[in-house]
Amino acid sequence: MLAWLLSTCDANPIEAHDNIHDPSLADGDDALWKRVRVPSGSGGSDPTELSDLFQVSDGCGLADDWVPEVAALHNAVTAAYQSFSSSQSLRALWKQFFGVTFKSDGSVDTSDSYTQKTWTAIGTRLSGVSQFLAGGGVIGSPLSGKPWIFCNEPGDYAPWNQPAKDQTGNYIPSTVRFDEYGQTIPTDYYTIGQLFPLYAQSSSVRAYFIKAFNGYQFDGSGYTPTCSKPDRYAYTNLKIPGNDLAVRPTINVDLGQYNRFVVLCPDAFLLSQALNQLHSYPSLAQAVSSSHYPGSSGDPLDRYVPLSGTLYHELYHLTDHNNPSGDPFSESSPWYFVQIYATSLSFEHAIIDHFANRKFHVKEGVNQCLNGGTSRNFDTTKNPESFVNFAMAAYMFLHPPPGKDAVLFVGGKPQTKVYSS
Repeated sequence: MLAWLLSTCDANPIEAHDNIHDPSLADGDDALWKRVRVPSGSGGSDPTELSDLFQVSDGCGLADDWVPEVAALHNAVTAAYQSFSSSQSLRALWKQFFGVTFKSDGSVDTSDSYTQKTWTAIGTRLSGVSQFLAGGGVIGSPLSGKPWIFCNEPGDYAPWNQPAKDQTGNYIPSTVRFDEYGQTIPTDYYTIGQLFPLYAQSSSVRAYFIKAFNGYQFDGSGYTPTCSKPDRYAYTNLKIPGNDLAVRPTINVDLGQYNRFVVLCPDAFLLSQALNQLHSYPSLAQAVSSSHYPGSSGDPLDRYVPLSGTLYHELYHLTDHNNPSGDPFSESSPWYFVQIYATSLSFEHAIIDHFANRKFHVKEGVNQCLNGGTSRNFDTTKNPESFVNFAMAAYMFLHPPPGKDAVLFVGGKPQTKVYSS
């Protein structure tokens, strides 16, 4: 009973809700899981390394240090979502990045239809990430268990004419013969192209076999391997291949299923702060240290976003249940919709979406995010980089070092004593 009580309290969302045990909680209007404490705070269940949240492939040790920073960034956003009424500065950030308006008393202007819709969508986004960081998993996952994370190429390129493998990693026979003892001996095998005919029809789609879970991943960027696409820092898969419309229905085979996964590409680990190199600051701690915290003459906001910002970005893709995210303000759109009609294969139609192409372009800096807020574009709620930049601005404002004036990034540039808190 004690374990049950502790578990219930740990999962209780902020504010009182009648449906606090509803697994679809994140679909509520203003439901938020409790803020995740940063590891330096109280409580012993805070995520401190990747394995607390993911099934981890080899080579991800460098990213373990990112998890406490991701929790800290998210704490800053959820604090701003709760404490805006007492802080004109935080309200200014919400208006800049998301176009949200407020009444003179500091409350959200729910009479404005855009604000009401946007504020609700923001709460849903934050709830999904909060639940994941609190150990509640990914909402809507078809499989139990933690999602995978890879810090290198997750799979081997698999040409369409290569024999296909099932969930055990074995080739799938298409024809067999019987030996003198009545045992079946395969004489030919289904190819990957035969198994996934809709995917194979697109010249840009590549198939990859991932040994970690004996499943296929499909990438629509046209680049091989997946991380070779220029400026690709990371991506999160969307579609889970299996016995669905993508598979030829006349083939009876069990394919490797998997939960959603995140891939961190080599560019995500670059410390270079060359021009336009985003998410390259060494750490949050350095950003708010006395020797680096900016005054009014500091660098633009996106130059302070640390390496961990890439992982935080991907969590918004990972947790976008029933409300797909993209990177709508990036210079090269990551949306690869291919609608194929193939009635000859007994399919009415299938939509091949994303092909695991969620990524952000190097030029999607703070200005593109601010433009989305200024134009009151609802796509800001579907743009993880808007949350990343907002998180960094809120964190810098809420954590000035001793003796320093809190900096508010106005138009992406640092300002002091502009708004009282």
